[in-house]
Amino acid sequence: MMLFSGCSFTYGAELIDRDNERFSSHFHSHNIGECGLCNDAIVRNTISEIESNPGKYDTVVVQFTLHTRTEVPLQDGYLPITPQNLKLESRRVKRWKFAKAIYNNELWTMHIGKENMHKNIFFMQTFLRMKGLKYVFLSIDGHNPKHNHFTDSCWKNMIDSPIINIHDIIGFRCDHPQYYDGYGGHPNSLGHRVIANAIKERL
Repeated sequence: MMLFSGCSFTYGAELIDRDNERFSSHFHSHNIGECGLCNDAIVRNTISEIESNPGKYDTVVVQFTLHTRTEVPLQDGYLPITPQNLKLESRRVKRWKFAKAIYNNELWTMHIGKENMHKNIFFMQTFLRMKGLKYVFLSIDGHNPKHNHFTDSCWKNMIDSPIINIHDIIGFRCDHPQYYDGYGGHPNSLGHRVIANAIKERL
């Protein structure tokens, strides 16, 4: 069985029939994708699922998310934080307060975000190889030229696994609208089918 892990792209946000249309549905698989996760959470959830189910999975597909996402540990779990939370003062006060503290006071920087993303990819690569599992890495990060000079880190230099950027497969809404529906920027069922075919080519 295959394990699929990631954020809203893997979860299948905006799909009408999520269980049958998202790219993981084209495989014999279990999907643990969740909306709004940062890379730390994606890696933590993936490792936890594999460790809790020894021998269940032979292949793992991990979709890494934007480097701008982070999280705050609380007594009852982790609170996902994104730059968008800065706009949610009236609706999500706790997230807004944490986001304001993190992003406006430079507790987070572009370099920290990129380095943390690379560290998570390296940890995931090392863990899956240690377990002897076949894997495919996807990403939705890395296409903003403003961020190019933040890409170098010691962790990045130790990553030798291919990473498929989903936007290299289906483009963006502005240039490939046939792969998108709705207004949230997530792929439609056709886009998910194209992503599934790209995964199959790499297995």
